[in-house]
Amino acid sequence: MATTKNCKACGSPIPQSAKLCPVCKTYQSGWRAFFHFLSSSTAFWVATASLIVWAITQWPTVRILLWPREDVQVVAANPLEGAVIVNRGDYEVFVAHIWLYMTGRTGDWIGQQFFVHASVAPGKFLQVAPPRKDDFGLGFWVRNIKDAKIWEKFVDQAVNDKQCFQILLFALDDPFLRAILESAPTINRLAAGGYVEYRTLTAPTDTRTLVQATGVIRVRSTPDCLKKVTAVGGL
Repeated sequence: MATTKNCKACGSPIPQSAKLCPVCKTYQSGWRAFFHFLSSSTAFWVATASLIVWAITQWPTVRILLWPREDVQVVAANPLEGAVIVNRGDYEVFVAHIWLYMTGRTGDWIGQQFFVHASVAPGKFLQVAPPRKDDFGLGFWVRNIKDAKIWEKFVDQAVNDKQCFQILLFALDDPFLRAILESAPTINRLAAGGYVEYRTLTAPTDTRTLVQATGVIRVRSTPDCLKKVTAVGGL
């Protein structure tokens, strides 16, 4: 009957009844060896866990370095109060301008440009002045024109009649526009679009982000202007 056996780890001859190899200090029982391995590598596992925790806490910085994001948005824009831009991206950006314009027309259209020419840091808002001083005076919003063809002809008239009419374009999420629509939900609206144009230090060309927009028509509060609206069935 053999009085020795080979160590499971290093192969050295050890006594048959030995539970621990005197050469490599390895337990011969499976569960003892596994427990010994875990206990002897505690420092390694602690270091690994610390590295994982550190990586999680540094993820925003790592993401910015590896996958930087550009996200410039217009949160408000109208020619009466100006505009507000937010930079939700990771770069500082230089914003050139915001441009809102009537859409779906081959002629008789208008556009409104908000000059910005300013830098916006990541996570910051920028307020932009109105494109021009509003000297229209007292007026009311055109509403209740239900016929689409009549409305299109009325828009043509409004574009060319600056004495009585003023076409105002709004970013769709503009708070002032929301307040107008809440107070007068039957206001007629016209199709519009737009974009904000900006550039980063690393970009070779300007970037445009689309702005959803809409338009409304304001009428000067004079008897002659009021007649022009009521003649087409509006108020």
